[in-house]
Amino acid sequence: MAVLKFDCAKLLPIVEHALKGSGHSMGYGGGKPRPALFLVKDEGAYLMSNAERTPEEAKARIGVLYAKGYDPTKMDLAKLWDKCHANLGGDDFAETFPIDQVWLENCKKYKVFKMRVSPKSITATFSM
Repeated sequence: MAVLKFDCAKLLPIVEHALKGSGHSMGYGGGKPRPALFLVKDEGAYLMSNAERTPEEAKARIGVLYAKGYDPTKMDLAKLWDKCHANLGGDDFAETFPIDQVWLENCKKYKVFKMRVSPKSITATFSM
């Protein structure tokens, strides 16, 4: 099981981007378009807004926040690949987490957002 940690102060603009944005994608499996975050594992592990991004936002990685210790710009890619493979499995994935105003309030109230990822489940908690 992996525990992915995100700084709430850095997560806040991602949540705001998803809540204020338009053109929401619901990722794999579809569903009614609404604000959400995607937990993605590919070249690293990160949360991203599901709202449309301009080409400039996409290039600047606006709407994306890497988990602590899973950022490819701060780690050797071979070591990161090994870490992701060992902790999150060999396949890339994207999981959708619908969000609402409560997420915004929690990002302002708490310091850390944690996601516990196992082969069968993902649980999420906010903490000080």
